Amino acid sequence: MYVDIRNSLEYHLQYNHYPPVDLVFVDAAIEAIENVKGGHEGFPVVLPNGLTKSSEEIVEDLHLEFYLEEPDDEEN
Repeated sequence: MYVDIRNSLEYHLQYNHYPPVDLVFVDAAIEAIENVKGGHEGFPVVLPNGLTKSSEEIVEDLHLEFYLEEPDDEEN
C-alpha cells in the first residue's frame, strides 16, 4: 500500500509527537526534507509561526530522519 508523503507527515506530526504538531507545519516539513535530500541542509525555511530555521534543524526538531532514507526496492 502506498501512502503519499503529505498523509504520512500528517499522521507523524499528529500521533508521534506530544503535544501534536499542528498540521500547518506539513508544507515546511516537506520543504525541509526536499532541501536536505538535495544536499541543502542549511537552506532556511520560514515556518508558519514566523520563525525561520535551517532545513536540518526542522528535520531534527520534527524527527523527520525517516523521510531521508531511500526506500528499499526489494519486495517481500
